[in-house]
Amino acid sequence: MKISSASETPPFSSEQRPAGENRPRVKATIAARIPTKVGEFRLYHFTNSRDDKDHLALVMGQVAGDDVLVRVHSECFTGDVLGSLRCDCGDQLAQAMAMIATERRGVVIYLRQEGRGIGLEEKLRAYNLQDQGYDTVEANLRLGHQADEREYWAAAGILAELQISSIRLLTNNPAKVEHLTALGVDIRERIPLEATVNDENAFYLATKARRMRHLFAPNDGLVPPPANRQTAIPQAVREQIDALRARAAAHFRRTGQPFVTLSYAQSLDGSITVTPGRPFAISGQRSLLITHALRAAHDAILVGVGTVLADDPRLDVRLI
Repeated sequence: MKISSASETPPFSSEQRPAGENRPRVKATIAARIPTKVGEFRLYHFTNSRDDKDHLALVMGQVAGDDVLVRVHSECFTGDVLGSLRCDCGDQLAQAMAMIATERRGVVIYLRQEGRGIGLEEKLRAYNLQDQGYDTVEANLRLGHQADEREYWAAAGILAELQISSIRLLTNNPAKVEHLTALGVDIRERIPLEATVNDENAFYLATKARRMRHLFAPNDGLVPPPANRQTAIPQAVREQIDALRARAAAHFRRTGQPFVTLSYAQSLDGSITVTPGRPFAISGQRSLLITHALRAAHDAILVGVGTVLADDPRLDVRLI
């Protein structure tokens, strides 16, 4: 597809439709030049035969053909427009635009399905529940919604309108890959986006990794690193851990009883978390490394139920 810099209407046939008679019809109506900080795009407006929403595509370069870099982005007013720190949506959108600008070819499909499909009003209600300690999945369920109600038929239709045969998809969400593939979209590669983690969204992103299968990079701190990327344990710590292992083995041989090590951390105010259900680190990186090394040297971890309910600890050994 050749995109003319002077054209105000889409330079492709409006008769190009997604395959399948039952799929909603998606049609481009108008396009306009959109200069941005990362480069010049053209913004295409689409109508469809299924809902009354204005789905959009931000296009750079000549995109008809194969292996086009594509971000299918669901609307997030709070993140995209207001820069809210409760999610990483605005940062993902900016990353996708920058990556497309680097290649000088690609598309951001902007679907109008706020709040994973539940709408802005319900999303704000879900935010209030999250402030009470519910995670993002639990909040949606308590409001009578599914964890994720998004659909991607409009994205498939837009790709067909743009005459894109195959894509490289910018996403951390395997469900998005599965849904688009089921709609007939040829996805040649999934390209991850770096998660922007802060104190406000860390629990939200961790929930997406734990409960919604989102795939984050190990250095985001949301998932354990693979075995070949473990952090080296300082020699002094390693010697202490090895000595502890030897003591534990000797104790068991002598008594047949378990060897127990107590690891204890206490904040100044006696609290283990700021908000119930949200982990809050009170130890430095070196201290955490020692804790993970201690865990790895033992067969089991005993933790109080109050800690589990209040702090939702991961209790893994990801740092080593």
